[in-house]
Amino acid sequence: MSHLKQILFILILSMAYLSSAQEIRISGRVITSLQDPIYFANMVLLNQNDSTLVNGTSTNEDGTFEFESLHSGNYILQTSYIGYSSYSKPLSITKDTELSDIVLKINTQELQGVEVSMDRPVLEKKAGKLVFHVENTSLSSLSSYEILQQTPGVLTMGDAISIKNSKTTVYINNRRVYLDDPELKSFLQSYSGSNVSDIEIILNPSAKYDADSGYILNIHTNKNVSVGYKGSLEGTYKQGVFSKYGLGTNHYYKNNFLDIYAGYTINQQKWYKEDQGYIQFFDGQQMDDYWEWDMYKTSKYTSHHLNTIFDFTLDQRNFLSLTTNVSFQPNQQIDNDVQTRNYNSTKDYIGGNNAIGDLENENTNIALNATFTREINDRSTLSLQTNYVYYHDASTQGLNTSFFDANDDFYQANFLETDADQQNTIFTVQGDYSIDMREESMLEFGAKFATIDSESEMLYIGEYVPINASDDRFSYQEDNLSLYVNYSKDWDIWSIQAGLRGESTNTSGVSQTLGEINGQDYLELFPNVGIQHQLNENHLLGVYYKRGINRPRYQSLNPYRYYVNEYNFISGNPNLTRAIENRVGLEYTYSGNFIFDLYYQHIKGDLNRFSFQDNENKFLYNAYFNAEEFYQYSLDFTHYRYLTKNWFVSLYSSAYYYNIGFEAIESPKKVQNLDTFGFFGQLNNWITLSKDRTWRATVNLEYLTGFYFGNYYLNNRFKTSIGLRKTIWDGRGEFNLNLADVFNSVNVPLSIDYQNQNNWYSARPETRVLTLSFKYKFGNYNLKDNQRDLEIKEQQRLEEQEQL
Repeated sequence: MSHLKQILFILILSMAYLSSAQEIRISGRVITSLQDPIYFANMVLLNQNDSTLVNGTSTNEDGTFEFESLHSGNYILQTSYIGYSSYSKPLSITKDTELSDIVLKINTQELQGVEVSMDRPVLEKKAGKLVFHVENTSLSSLSSYEILQQTPGVLTMGDAISIKNSKTTVYINNRRVYLDDPELKSFLQSYSGSNVSDIEIILNPSAKYDADSGYILNIHTNKNVSVGYKGSLEGTYKQGVFSKYGLGTNHYYKNNFLDIYAGYTINQQKWYKEDQGYIQFFDGQQMDDYWEWDMYKTSKYTSHHLNTIFDFTLDQRNFLSLTTNVSFQPNQQIDNDVQTRNYNSTKDYIGGNNAIGDLENENTNIALNATFTREINDRSTLSLQTNYVYYHDASTQGLNTSFFDANDDFYQANFLETDADQQNTIFTVQGDYSIDMREESMLEFGAKFATIDSESEMLYIGEYVPINASDDRFSYQEDNLSLYVNYSKDWDIWSIQAGLRGESTNTSGVSQTLGEINGQDYLELFPNVGIQHQLNENHLLGVYYKRGINRPRYQSLNPYRYYVNEYNFISGNPNLTRAIENRVGLEYTYSGNFIFDLYYQHIKGDLNRFSFQDNENKFLYNAYFNAEEFYQYSLDFTHYRYLTKNWFVSLYSSAYYYNIGFEAIESPKKVQNLDTFGFFGQLNNWITLSKDRTWRATVNLEYLTGFYFGNYYLNNRFKTSIGLRKTIWDGRGEFNLNLADVFNSVNVPLSIDYQNQNNWYSARPETRVLTLSFKYKFGNYNLKDNQRDLEIKEQQRLEEQEQL
């Protein structure tokens, strides 16, 4: 009996033990690095001794999971989700356990033949840059230019794109775009955002980038990963004052040897702009005549864009890419009607004039690229590339001006007719070599040679020639040789990137009217360094310094004039020279998504657009000039997060003090300083509206106050844009509806008021525009293509004169 009691006692203890073990529970949560819960992640629990499966589950909508009815023991917890790196952790369990959050990191390697269709984090902080993810968000329905307008920290003013009030250069797939501001805007407006995967905002470019790059916006397009064919058709309709249309098609085929891409877009555009303005002239220190005007401007054009890419995989280590990019705008026509009313110093009406003008323009840009890449071994890569760019712009302008006296009786007419032409050819060759030195370090060095030839002329072909105007032909030649070395290394809590770039430049400019001018021969060194220290898990501190150069763009140098009327024109300036920039900053990041950037920037000889009124001859002109100096102090703040699992927000703000000193050409005091405190803020919202994620919306707000655009002052500009996206047919079809500048509030007055300069204008172009688009994908549309566009550094400086 005693043995039976012992056996029963052991059985009771065992059952109690087993009963207790079965009550053990493991719980936790799976999230992204941005604290966003991951839904339907795979959770597997393995026996640590033999790796046999014990239990499996998946996460809930809030990212939580739970394993129940477990025995105490040793386990391995494994977590996986498509698009993210797998997670594995050993566990020793004796009681109910709630694990700390499991954070999955995005897997940077694409899965073969698989498209990750989930929403990615929209904004991501990396060393020296922010990455703005566009793919699979509602923004992908817009044009590339409209996406840039909604990119955190990016400000568009007129045709210019800037970051932190400074020169910004656009790259596509790490290759520079060589178009002037208006041409770049036109190109990006016709470049479908559905081809964009993400945009890098590079705040401290390494020495590998050209010294005159300034800040960089690097647009990445989709990459190829599998064999197959795909294509798409896309139509766009825009409605502002006038209707606008666009049609595009893309085709891509890949096998194991060759990737072929061909894309074509055509855009038929018609835009309306209405201006009001005045000029208060001076006679010495006394007020003289006062002029006010109204301008009505219509621009219409058809643009064509063709892009072809042939990527050859020669063998496992050798690759060749041939790219052609052609933009053609054959028939731009600009019609102006400018009505001017003149008053004397006592504001008595003394007459006026009415100027009817038309400008016809034809523009061609052809860019060719050949790139050879050799992976010498697993740690080193050699890249050789050459670029050729041909740019041609031809314009004719006619301006018929009728003059009226104080009784509005006609008494005189002038007819101004001009013929302008510019041709640029650019040739570059460069080599880059990179070595992965292990231990998280990289060494890069390379060389580049660029030669640019520009020929332009401006002819007055009628009998009437305005004051201080004459025919001119301008030839410009520039040769640039650059060498660079760059080193980067990561330790556990430290990282460093340091580089040095040297550029030798020789320029020669010859004007038929002015003779030989603008000859320069100089060698400049451009150091660059950035150091980061991870204080702990949540605190990252960094310092950086960069020296750079700004060179005049070729179109700014030529003598071409665009006349708004006889007394208001935009011109080139062949006397422009380089500007040298120094920038130093301190950056602090908390918890990965609270980013503070305190910096100082100084530019000697800053290249900027200024307007001056000639009080003696009574006209207003606008051109680029070298300022004496420009500097600013700024504190920028960036934050981004998921407020809910379907609502992502990003906030960017910049508070700054801005000072520019320049030669006041038409004023008694020859150096003028203008300064202001200002603020720029953006709040962007991306919202998923349906459980199946086929409905998505965007709401974007922007506010700007206290800003100098050259010597024009702008105050209090506000912009709101909203968008809606719907996908159908399992993603093959895509509808998009967007409304830009909802309250029509982005167009605000600009004014000049110092010494004997007093003028003002309010430009009201079409900014409130409704866009409706539909895109259909066919073939293996999950296939990622090799689409990208060809941009070559010097092409950026082909600047068309911005029109008032």
